[in-house]
Amino acid sequence: MNIPSIIYIAGKTCTGKTTLSKQLSDKYQYPIIELDTIVDVLGDEKDHLYIEAYQGDINSPVVRRFIDLTVKKLSEAIRNYHGVIFEGAIANPDILMDILKQWQLYYKFIYLHPTDINNYNKQILSRFIKTNATNRNGLPSKFWNKFTKPQLTKYFNDRIITNDIQKNINLYAEDSMKESSRRLEKFSLYFNDIDVREI
Repeated sequence: MNIPSIIYIAGKTCTGKTTLSKQLSDKYQYPIIELDTIVDVLGDEKDHLYIEAYQGDINSPVVRRFIDLTVKKLSEAIRNYHGVIFEGAIANPDILMDILKQWQLYYKFIYLHPTDINNYNKQILSRFIKTNATNRNGLPSKFWNKFTKPQLTKYFNDRIITNDIQKNINLYAEDSMKESSRRLEKFSLYFNDIDVREI
Protein backbone atom coordinates (compact mmCIF):
# COMPACT_ATOMS: atom_id res chain seq x y z
CA MET A 1 0.00 0.00 0.00
CA ASN A 2 1.32 3.44 -0.93
CA ILE A 3 1.72 5.79 2.04
CA PRO A 4 0.61 9.35 1.20
CA SER A 5 3.15 12.11 1.66
CA ILE A 6 0.48 14.40 3.10
CA ILE A 7 -2.44 13.49 5.33
CA TYR A 8 -5.00 16.20 5.94
CA ILE A 9 -7.46 15.67 8.80
CA ALA A 10 -10.51 17.92 8.78
CA GLY A 11 -13.58 18.22 10.96
CA LYS A 12 -15.54 20.44 13.25
CA THR A 13 -14.54 21.24 16.82
CA CYS A 14 -14.32 18.20 19.15
CA THR A 15 -14.39 15.56 16.40
CA GLY A 16 -11.03 14.05 17.34
CA LYS A 17 -8.67 15.64 14.82
CA THR A 18 -5.79 15.95 17.27
CA THR A 19 -6.23 12.41 18.61
CA LEU A 20 -6.22 10.88 15.13
CA SER A 21 -3.26 13.05 14.11
CA LYS A 22 -1.22 11.65 17.00
CA GLN A 23 -2.20 8.08 16.16
CA LEU A 24 -1.16 8.47 12.52
CA SER A 25 1.99 10.33 13.51
CA ASP A 26 3.01 7.36 15.67
CA LYS A 27 2.22 4.98 12.82
CA TYR A 28 4.06 6.82 10.01
CA GLN A 29 6.56 8.87 12.02
CA TYR A 30 5.27 12.03 10.38
CA PRO A 31 5.32 15.42 12.12
CA ILE A 32 2.02 17.17 12.83
CA ILE A 33 1.14 20.70 11.78
CA GLU A 34 -1.89 22.22 13.49
CA LEU A 35 -3.31 24.91 11.23
CA ASP A 36 -4.45 26.93 14.24
CA THR A 37 -0.78 27.60 15.04
CA ILE A 38 -0.32 29.11 11.58
CA VAL A 39 -3.40 31.31 11.99
CA ASP A 40 -2.02 32.45 15.35
CA VAL A 41 0.95 34.17 13.67
CA LEU A 42 -1.26 36.13 11.27
CA GLY A 43 -2.28 38.72 13.87
CA ASP A 44 -3.96 39.42 17.18
CA GLU A 45 -7.68 39.33 16.32
CA LYS A 46 -7.91 35.56 16.70
CA ASP A 47 -11.66 34.96 16.24
CA HIS A 48 -11.76 37.07 13.08
CA LEU A 49 -8.57 35.52 11.70
CA TYR A 50 -9.75 31.93 12.18
CA ILE A 51 -12.94 32.69 10.26
CA GLU A 52 -11.07 34.58 7.53
CA ALA A 53 -8.24 32.05 7.10
CA TYR A 54 -10.50 28.98 7.03
CA GLN A 55 -13.57 30.38 5.29
CA GLY A 56 -12.58 33.62 3.54
CA ASP A 57 -12.20 34.56 -0.09
CA ILE A 58 -9.17 32.89 -1.64
CA ASN A 59 -7.87 36.22 -2.93
CA SER A 60 -8.00 38.06 0.39
CA PRO A 61 -4.60 39.05 1.85
CA VAL A 62 -5.18 37.03 5.02
CA VAL A 63 -6.07 33.87 3.10
CA ARG A 64 -3.14 34.28 0.68
CA ARG A 65 -0.72 34.63 3.59
CA PHE A 66 -2.30 31.65 5.35
CA ILE A 67 -1.95 29.51 2.21
CA ASP A 68 1.65 30.60 1.63
CA LEU A 69 2.69 29.87 5.21
CA THR A 70 0.92 26.49 5.17
CA VAL A 71 2.54 25.42 1.88
CA LYS A 72 5.94 26.49 3.23
CA LYS A 73 5.45 24.44 6.41
CA LEU A 74 4.27 21.39 4.46
CA SER A 75 7.19 21.64 2.02
CA GLU A 76 9.71 21.84 4.87
CA ALA A 77 8.18 18.83 6.61
CA ILE A 78 8.17 16.72 3.45
CA ARG A 79 11.76 17.69 2.72
CA ASN A 80 12.89 16.74 6.24
CA TYR A 81 10.58 13.82 7.09
CA HIS A 82 9.24 12.63 3.69
CA GLY A 83 5.70 13.18 4.92
CA VAL A 84 3.47 15.29 7.13
CA ILE A 85 0.08 15.33 8.84
CA PHE A 86 -1.80 18.58 9.04
CA GLU A 87 -5.13 19.18 10.71
CA GLY A 88 -7.62 21.97 10.95
CA ALA A 89 -11.07 23.24 10.10
CA ILE A 90 -10.75 24.71 6.61
CA ALA A 91 -14.29 25.32 5.35
CA ASN A 92 -13.58 26.79 1.91
CA PRO A 93 -12.64 24.00 -0.55
CA ASP A 94 -10.81 26.49 -2.79
CA ILE A 95 -8.35 27.18 0.04
CA LEU A 96 -7.60 23.49 0.53
CA MET A 97 -7.31 22.92 -3.23
CA ASP A 98 -4.77 25.74 -3.46
CA ILE A 99 -2.73 24.32 -0.56
CA LEU A 100 -2.66 20.82 -2.04
CA LYS A 101 -2.34 21.63 -5.75
CA GLN A 102 1.35 20.71 -6.03
CA TRP A 103 0.76 17.37 -4.25
CA GLN A 104 -2.40 16.24 -6.06
CA LEU A 105 -1.29 12.62 -6.30
CA TYR A 106 0.30 12.33 -2.88
CA TYR A 107 -2.27 13.29 -0.26
CA LYS A 108 -5.00 11.63 1.77
CA PHE A 109 -8.01 13.66 2.95
CA ILE A 110 -9.72 12.38 6.10
CA TYR A 111 -12.94 14.05 7.22
CA LEU A 112 -14.23 13.40 10.73
CA HIS A 113 -18.00 13.78 10.64
CA PRO A 114 -20.14 13.80 13.83
CA THR A 115 -23.30 11.71 13.39
CA ASP A 116 -23.95 10.49 16.96
CA ILE A 117 -25.43 13.43 18.89
CA ASN A 118 -24.92 11.81 22.30
CA ASN A 119 -21.27 11.04 21.66
CA TYR A 120 -20.67 14.49 20.21
CA ASN A 121 -22.29 16.15 23.23
CA LYS A 122 -19.94 14.22 25.50
CA GLN A 123 -16.90 15.32 23.49
CA ILE A 124 -17.92 18.98 23.65
CA LEU A 125 -18.77 18.78 27.36
CA SER A 126 -15.41 17.16 28.07
CA ARG A 127 -13.64 20.11 26.49
CA PHE A 128 -15.95 22.69 28.06
CA ILE A 129 -15.28 21.58 31.63
CA LYS A 130 -11.56 22.22 31.06
CA THR A 131 -12.18 25.86 30.17
CA ASN A 132 -12.10 28.90 32.43
CA ALA A 133 -12.79 32.61 32.12
CA THR A 134 -9.52 33.22 30.25
CA ASN A 135 -8.94 29.89 28.47
CA ARG A 136 -11.44 28.83 25.79
CA ASN A 137 -9.64 25.52 25.19
CA GLY A 138 -10.16 25.66 21.44
CA LEU A 139 -13.92 26.15 21.52
CA PRO A 140 -15.00 28.67 18.86
CA SER A 141 -16.94 31.89 19.27
CA LYS A 142 -20.07 30.20 17.86
CA PHE A 143 -20.02 27.95 20.92
CA TRP A 144 -19.56 30.77 23.42
CA ASN A 145 -22.28 32.83 21.76
CA LYS A 146 -24.82 30.23 22.91
CA PHE A 147 -24.35 31.42 26.51
CA THR A 148 -25.22 34.60 28.32
CA LYS A 149 -22.51 36.34 30.32
CA PRO A 150 -24.32 35.62 33.65
CA GLN A 151 -24.53 31.91 32.76
CA LEU A 152 -20.81 31.70 32.16
CA THR A 153 -19.91 33.77 35.22
CA LYS A 154 -22.01 31.47 37.41
CA TYR A 155 -20.53 28.35 35.83
CA PHE A 156 -16.94 29.50 36.25
CA ASN A 157 -17.67 30.28 39.89
CA ASP A 158 -19.45 27.07 40.92
CA ARG A 159 -18.46 24.65 38.06
CA ILE A 160 -21.92 23.06 38.01
CA ILE A 161 -23.39 21.88 34.70
CA THR A 162 -26.94 23.17 35.00
CA ASN A 163 -29.81 22.25 32.69
CA ASP A 164 -29.36 25.59 30.90
CA ILE A 165 -25.66 24.95 30.35
CA GLN A 166 -26.35 21.45 29.01
CA LYS A 167 -29.15 22.75 26.79
CA ASN A 168 -26.80 25.28 25.18
CA ILE A 169 -24.13 22.64 24.64
CA ASN A 170 -26.78 20.46 22.96
CA LEU A 171 -27.85 23.36 20.74
CA TYR A 172 -24.27 23.97 19.67
CA ALA A 173 -23.74 20.25 18.97
CA GLU A 174 -26.85 20.12 16.78
CA ASP A 175 -25.83 23.25 14.85
CA SER A 176 -22.27 21.97 14.45
CA MET A 177 -23.44 18.61 13.10
CA LYS A 178 -25.62 20.36 10.51
CA GLU A 179 -22.72 22.60 9.53
CA SER A 180 -20.48 19.54 9.25
CA SER A 181 -22.93 17.94 6.81
CA ARG A 182 -23.03 21.10 4.70
CA ARG A 183 -19.25 21.35 4.74
CA LEU A 184 -18.79 17.71 3.75
CA GLU A 185 -21.27 18.10 0.90
CA LYS A 186 -19.33 21.12 -0.39
CA PHE A 187 -15.96 19.35 -0.14
CA SER A 188 -17.38 16.35 -1.99
CA LEU A 189 -17.92 18.55 -5.03
CA TYR A 190 -14.17 19.24 -5.16
CA PHE A 191 -12.59 16.03 -3.84
CA ASN A 192 -13.58 12.55 -5.03
CA ASP A 193 -11.56 10.52 -2.57
CA ILE A 194 -12.48 11.81 0.90
CA ASP A 195 -12.09 9.22 3.65
CA VAL A 196 -15.18 10.05 5.73
CA ARG A 197 -15.11 8.71 9.28
CA GLU A 198 -18.29 9.07 11.27
CA ILE A 199 -17.98 9.68 14.98
